[in-house]
Amino acid sequence: MSQQDSIIDDESERFEKKLAELLGITYEELLTTEYEITDNLGEDEIVYDQVLRFTQDSPRSVLDKIIGLSAENQITIPNVDLAEEE
Repeated sequence: MSQQDSIIDDESERFEKKLAELLGITYEELLTTEYEITDNLGEDEIVYDQVLRFTQDSPRSVLDKIIGLSAENQITIPNVDLAEEE
């Protein structure tokens, strides 16, 4: 694995840990799910928040722990900024 791949993997892990924290589930639980994230852009092209949609393949036991998850298995979350972590 190249150094660049290692950096990308580290950033991905940090992102998913922050995401799990925002959702109120563990990192390990998040890893059992499948999801898609879409940026909610304003007219000024700034990302204001993100829409997170879980697939039907995600474990219901995990999804049931996410407060605010809609019947369509989606939730709007703040833009996850990894720069705030450090």
